[in-house]
Amino acid sequence: MQIILREDLQGKGKAGEIIEVKDGFARNYLIPQGIAFPATDSFINVYKEEEKSTKRIAEKLRKGAISVQAALEGKVFTLKVKSGEEGKLFGSVTSQNIVDEVAKVGIELDKKKLKLDDNIKEIGEFEVPYKIHPEVDINIKVVVEAEEEATEE
Repeated sequence: MQIILREDLQGKGKAGEIIEVKDGFARNYLIPQGIAFPATDSFINVYKEEEKSTKRIAEKLRKGAISVQAALEGKVFTLKVKSGEEGKLFGSVTSQNIVDEVAKVGIELDKKKLKLDDNIKEIGEFEVPYKIHPEVDINIKVVVEAEEEATEE
């Protein structure tokens, strides 16, 4: 049976492709789950119209991601945290802390897209990768500094 994929299907094809699959796989899984639809003339015409509008939306999203990338390019975000004498932090800097710091300049980020392998636990400069869009990435520069302690007089 020939079907048109609505989304990428690992090992079979990418969204929008017309592929040949076994009848049972198409009728019992792909079509009911909304992953694909039969490759009939009427469905092909409907899909082409959907694809045009989807491409326009995807291009707008990509342009928005590029503008966010341009806004973040070259910016350094400084976080002041309490630390010990050897540069070890009391606690750690998390992806949420970084997202909150970036939000102060008016840019909202999704902390799940921040590729922070482990929380930052020491003072220093760090480059944190962020995937804005499937085609657009940026490294956010984060500087972690020791918080100045108020001295009693």
